[in-house]
Amino acid sequence: MGRPRKPTNILELTGAFGKNPSRRKARTNEPKDLDGLGDPPKRLSGEQLKAWIEIVENAPFGVLTKGDRHSVEITAVLLAEFWEYGAEMKGSNLSLLNTSLAKLGMNPSDRSRVTVKEPKKENPFSKFI
Repeated sequence: MGRPRKPTNILELTGAFGKNPSRRKARTNEPKDLDGLGDPPKRLSGEQLKAWIEIVENAPFGVLTKGDRHSVEITAVLLAEFWEYGAEMKGSNLSLLNTSLAKLGMNPSDRSRVTVKEPKKENPFSKFI
């Protein structure tokens, strides 16, 4: 089984298209998801809702969009389960939680692959020119 395809927004944030412009060309007709993640689903319980909020607050800036809602929901449910059961959580679910966090760029090794461009600082004197 091959390695999962890395999301375009992650490639953009890491600068991969600058290194290899043909990768961007191969993705020109890819659907765009410009909407934010939105509010959490109403079906989440108290701890699951807290997990959703924590995931969203700690995710790398610019990574999560509306298309990631299901992934964030699954990760929130697993994280709430981990909070409840800790070391007694089933190994398969713990592995799935780690994988889900990695796909959201929330593990140290995955986060190190994401770089966010600093916003351009405006010269305060430019308005006088």
